[in-house]
Amino acid sequence: MPIAPPIQGSDLETLPDDTDLVEDLASRPDVETVLPKFVGDEQTGRFVTAFFVVKGERMVVYARRRDGNEVDFEQVDAGTVGEPLDWVGTVWNQTLRFADDDAETIVRLRERAAYDTHWLFAGHDPEESFESYRVDPLGHEPTGFAECEHAPSGDSQPAPNLGIDVSSCTECNAPLFVMHDGDGTRSMEVLNAVHLGEAYGNDGTIRGFRIVPDGPVSPKEEAVYVLSQMANNENPSLERYARAGKHALVFLVGDQVVGYASWQHVGSDVTLDGIYLLPEYRGDGGLAETVVQAFYDEIEADEYFVETPNDAARSAIARAGHLDTGVATPVASLACRDTTDATDPGAIYADPRPRPYHPVR
Repeated sequence: MPIAPPIQGSDLETLPDDTDLVEDLASRPDVETVLPKFVGDEQTGRFVTAFFVVKGERMVVYARRRDGNEVDFEQVDAGTVGEPLDWVGTVWNQTLRFADDDAETIVRLRERAAYDTHWLFAGHDPEESFESYRVDPLGHEPTGFAECEHAPSGDSQPAPNLGIDVSSCTECNAPLFVMHDGDGTRSMEVLNAVHLGEAYGNDGTIRGFRIVPDGPVSPKEEAVYVLSQMANNENPSLERYARAGKHALVFLVGDQVVGYASWQHVGSDVTLDGIYLLPEYRGDGGLAETVVQAFYDEIEADEYFVETPNDAARSAIARAGHLDTGVATPVASLACRDTTDATDPGAIYADPRPRPYHPVR
């Protein structure tokens, strides 16, 4: 069974349809729900790479794994969790949010599913253990960029759902060039007001610009993607911006793009899933509290969820007065979506191509 990312809808004609397997399992009386990671829909069929089975307080992860030329599902991990704080949808379009106390377990289980999917796509047995591979976003904070003279790779990779290609450094993986419509732009030039079609001069004022994922891709989205790739290099738990249903604010100080906040709407719920600022704008006296408040002013909701915040994010949310007042609730989420695009958030995972792993040091 050939499996090569990125999977397209047409590939589903040659891949197994796991719809009946998942739905039969979900219908068992002792099963609360099954949440699959997959690509496809009812018409095309659904190819599942991993799924989570919730039975009372026990969650079990099954993943498609290689054994030579054979590929089949195996149980790969399990853990104890409480009842979800929030449960939206059913089986193929579903979001489960678990309380802060369950965050470490949920993060471990979803990273285990991503780990096995990574090696499934790589086409060979794992070259490193799960514990060597995994990232712990709960205990890691971005600390800045490693010093590097930057060696351009000469190759570029497409940014999911954005129609741009990005060329990165072979040493530190920092984005160096952005290609769009045949034109190349240095990534640092993307992070300025002129590229965004704004110009204010270096007056030190912070300004936020809303990004709604609709219509043609905007220069602001190019800037958010470059920043999100930088964020991912510092902390691999921060996903790269992939558009789809994700909203964002991009922030400028004077003419410099300095950070962003990103969030998603599921039904009436809002989940803040990313805050990132360049190193010189962090810490006490930094802009994180301003970013949080600007996001809150945009969403037109009294309350929101925060996806697995680290200590720096918690501090910013607390300084905004949201953490212990019922406004912001930290959660760890699992989600899936009916889609034929494996790069859609909630599908297999944000970027299903085998990726270099950047360990936290």
